[in-house]
Amino acid sequence: MALSIAPYNTSMRIGQGFNSYTQEMCLSNAVVYDDQRPGGDHYAKGGDSQVSQIVTYCARHVTKLSQVTDAMNISACTSIKSGTVGGNAGGSFIDPDKFRESDLNYFVQCQVTNQVVMAEDVTKWVPLEGKELDGFEFTRVFGDSFISGFIEGGEFDALISVRCVKRDDPKAMAITTAAAMARLEAVFGQGASERPAQPKENAEEGNEGESQPDLSVETTITINWNGGGEVKVSEKLWSLQTVAAAAASFPLNVAHVPQRIYAILTKYDTLRSYQIDGPKNALSYENVDIYTDSLLDAYMNFKNLWKQLHIITVEYDLGRGRLEKSDYNEPLDVKALNRHGKKKDPYADILTMVQNGKEKDPEIVLEEIKKALGKTKPESHYHTDFVYPPTLQGLEKARTDCRVEMIKIVKEVDCVMKDPPIASDIEREPVHMDPAIVRRLVPKYVRNSSGEEGDDESQENKEAGPRRRKQMYEAETKPRPSYMSSWLKGFDAAKKDKLRMSEYVGDGTTHDAERAFNKVDEIQLQDVISEIKAYTDDEKINGLEISYAQSPNKILYGTTTGRPIVHGLKYKEGQRLQGVIMTMGSTASGTQAVTNLKFFVNGTPISIDAVTPNKETQIEEFTALSPVNGWSLKGLWGQTLPDGGFGRLGAIWGKEGNGTVPKEVNGGVRKGKETNGIDNGVNSE
Repeated sequence: MALSIAPYNTSMRIGQGFNSYTQEMCLSNAVVYDDQRPGGDHYAKGGDSQVSQIVTYCARHVTKLSQVTDAMNISACTSIKSGTVGGNAGGSFIDPDKFRESDLNYFVQCQVTNQVVMAEDVTKWVPLEGKELDGFEFTRVFGDSFISGFIEGGEFDALISVRCVKRDDPKAMAITTAAAMARLEAVFGQGASERPAQPKENAEEGNEGESQPDLSVETTITINWNGGGEVKVSEKLWSLQTVAAAAASFPLNVAHVPQRIYAILTKYDTLRSYQIDGPKNALSYENVDIYTDSLLDAYMNFKNLWKQLHIITVEYDLGRGRLEKSDYNEPLDVKALNRHGKKKDPYADILTMVQNGKEKDPEIVLEEIKKALGKTKPESHYHTDFVYPPTLQGLEKARTDCRVEMIKIVKEVDCVMKDPPIASDIEREPVHMDPAIVRRLVPKYVRNSSGEEGDDESQENKEAGPRRRKQMYEAETKPRPSYMSSWLKGFDAAKKDKLRMSEYVGDGTTHDAERAFNKVDEIQLQDVISEIKAYTDDEKINGLEISYAQSPNKILYGTTTGRPIVHGLKYKEGQRLQGVIMTMGSTASGTQAVTNLKFFVNGTPISIDAVTPNKETQIEEFTALSPVNGWSLKGLWGQTLPDGGFGRLGAIWGKEGNGTVPKEVNGGVRKGKETNGIDNGVNSE
């Protein structure tokens, strides 16, 4: 039997019950020493004189998110139920939306095992006195395994996502992706010295006068490691070369600084005491991984489509584009489509069994009924028109259907958790639609052609839709702050023509002029944002410091209380910071404050999170997009809270004074060009 492991966290204890499917910890001291002493970290360690390591290294192209979660031993069930990769475990650094929207994803992993520590004497299973637990109830309390040891060493994971900037030419995209793949294989596979890079692939060594727009890409590098201490020089930024060097030197670093990375899981049925006193019908999750992985991929695809539809709805409502009906004309099986999610009569098989005289024992019949109830699925919520109409109502219907499909998948995971054999039932009907089909049924969104990106007022008047903004600030869905009128009267006339203030996220009832801010007087129209530094604590964002590329000007909003999170934004010609999603959440004290921000540079998200995104604590989410094509983010406005943080926050948009963006602007943390052989638009850790 293969070794079963789960990502380690500090609350794990030897002898503790564990559910290998959900990766949830269960009853403490489920298994103890034979002399009745509770399980603990009482085991003999190996000598420290010499470390014999087991090293596993891989660098490969991945197409599914489940390939990454499998490599990191992350539960697909946990990822589905929490809505994030691995919940709050080691996979939370992965952005599923970035993974889905990238043209190429490359995964690098180095696993190092220094030693395996086992509590060999923890072999006595301890039942609960006075309670007889069977089936799912036993698994809910005890789990299907117990923690019998730990693996000490280290693990280094890196996910490199590449997205082509030019997306209107399929041939150019194919060439660009192939060039990026060749470069990645050269760095992580055969080695750069064994495969010389072609001149067009190596942007930093190319001729400055030679234009290569088709090969420009946006590269995002996300890193996570356990053990090994400091794996690179702190002054260096992450690039392909630094990732390769860190992975190569990781085993040596782990030899000096190891830590626990995995818990070893052992099935209860391997214990003699369990075979004597334990239940005979405990659940087993040995054949559910393939099915659950497919559910995870579908769930994340539906989630990504749901978010894209939200952004399209906002842009279309602002008149920045038009909707066209999907040209999907492949024949669809109407009966099969409506069958998805349809309830199966839970009593049909039992009734047949009783009528045929195969079973007369009422207790066994009752047990079969309980099992059948666990196999039921929700009623179909799907529309009957198939192709969604190109309207706001059609977009809303598509979003609702995506959300319903995600709910179906979550409920299916619950069914598998209660009745694992259904995961291998070949006669079981699919519980959800294929995301690829739904994606082809939604309307097409076509942005308005902008010529010079809509940088002049006449272009704005031509292309803006029925909700074109005529004033610097127009309240539409939230109350207008009482101090807004005095602000607008005091602004410089030239800035009024070239700046727009978005609506805000947060409290719309309390208007405190003393705590309100806008910093419009400090904004220079010709400047482009080059760096965003956030100061956060464990609950909220306390302050934001924005630096600009063409002047030493820095604007601070809020305070510098908390730990800084720095994002250097590297722009190229035609790239602008065009959107921001602002999220209000509830803190432990009950205060409502801004907890998460996500900025978009030409569609590429850059997140600033004070806390891990959580739908349960999220109160409000507002998406602010530039009101006119070609405009970009210039600053922020809002209102601070007495105890720090933002109780209200909005965006300030503007157009550059000369109507252009510099060919290359380097932020304070992103100095010089990346030397990874790929022309970076955005590079974030």
